[in-house]
Amino acid sequence: MSTKSSLKRIASEPNWIAFAKALRGAMRSPEQHGFESVDRLLDAVARLRGVEVATLRNPLAAELWLARNAPEQTFSEKDEISMTGVLLLAQISSLSSTLASDLAPKFFSGEVSRSQLRAALETAKKEAGGLGGVAHERFRKAMAFENFVFSYLSENLDALGFGAAAKIERCPRKASFPCDFIVSVDGHPTMAIEVKGHRQKHHRRYLLQVLGMLSLLTRKYPGALLIAPSSWDDSMKTLSEWRDEFRMDNLHLATIDDQISPDSAILHFFNKV
Repeated sequence: MSTKSSLKRIASEPNWIAFAKALRGAMRSPEQHGFESVDRLLDAVARLRGVEVATLRNPLAAELWLARNAPEQTFSEKDEISMTGVLLLAQISSLSSTLASDLAPKFFSGEVSRSQLRAALETAKKEAGGLGGVAHERFRKAMAFENFVFSYLSENLDALGFGAAAKIERCPRKASFPCDFIVSVDGHPTMAIEVKGHRQKHHRRYLLQVLGMLSLLTRKYPGALLIAPSSWDDSMKTLSEWRDEFRMDNLHLATIDDQISPDSAILHFFNKV
């Protein structure tokens, strides 16, 4: 089977679980399908299905959640398991794994509907918000995103263009130029990585403060990288324009979707590392 026909076969799969499994397999070795990167492969699959690349993340995230949280469940093409329902379960599990474990088998058997899952999610959100208030919840989310990025980079340093000699570690908080992570090559600090989490508003003053901090890192290290959630896309475009205006050639910007597993996540660069 040619690489072109194999990709068409994957893209034409009507069952979302089977599609996600096949796509995940292709993502592990895009070169076998004639693509030099996962990004190019996903672009091609999205075109064949007539959708945006972002929509491919939903079946990938839902199928991965099933594999990790309901491995004993077997679904055939005849089973009409709602992808939306599985994604709701994934959100619930991030707030209360116990509640998700209780609801999952009932949802699969048809005892619990999607509307009931939505109601359970809202309840879980309210209960989570009561454990320490808004400030605590923001801190928890920020730490969760930072840990997500660290997990991703620990297994995917090649995404930054580094080879086997590269190593990533958390930056000491007492460092003279503190950041979140440091990438070293053969023991030499090569790139400082700063992580920014979700924010409701991205004021111009805040973005200027971020740029100023990154400017210091570019003076200390050969390279600096800012990683933020995909909700930062518009702000990253602004930062990218400022970076070019001030000729900060060793500053790199990227976003990542933290709504899926680190195994499936992809860095989207606003400049080429």
